Amino acid sequence: MPPALAKAIENAAALLASAGSKDALARYKVAQIVVGVKTAPAKYGERAVETLGRAVKVGAKTLYRYADVVDAWDAKVFRALTQRHDPHGRPLRWSIFVELASVNQQRARSVLLETALEKGLSVRAIQQAASGKTGDEPSPADFLKSIAQKAARLSAALANFDELNSEIPADDANECRNSLTELTEKIAGTVGNLVAGEPE
Repeated sequence: MPPALAKAIENAAALLASAGSKDALARYKVAQIVVGVKTAPAKYGERAVETLGRAVKVGAKTLYRYADVVDAWDAKVFRALTQRHDPHGRPLRWSIFVELASVNQQRARSVLLETALEKGLSVRAIQQAASGKTGDEPSPADFLKSIAQKAARLSAALANFDELNSEIPADDANECRNSLTELTEKIAGTVGNLVAGEPE
């Protein structure tokens, strides 16, 4: 192991050991170490972040997300952000900074950061906001159920088509019937693929 990597592991382990659940600054320093390690393979060796992760018992994927925080805010700005509080008087948790850092557009990230401070958003709420969800969307199971119900209603309408549309000219009726049949089959096929976990 390169001496530089051994030192990086030692420093990261010490910071993590001293960091409480609310100590975002300590974890930011760990993130700075990760950035240094991942950007200097000649100094730290190949797959050094993975080696660092194993040594400090933090997954490499998590460490890379830590590094995203450093990319999102420099040390001075981040320190200032940790001094701000939500309506409950709490500073933002490290996990919230990590989630915010995953928002690529700086403007969108800044807006979401201010909203998190103003409303005391949870990590889950931030995830939903970042993905454009509001928390009111149906679950996948409810969504499939809704589609299946609509398909059933469409099938019933198709079964009664001739009776309901007896006054429509034959050619027009056939065209409508064919369109309804095609749509019903497409919906049924889509539902089947979703249930099976296959792409449409």
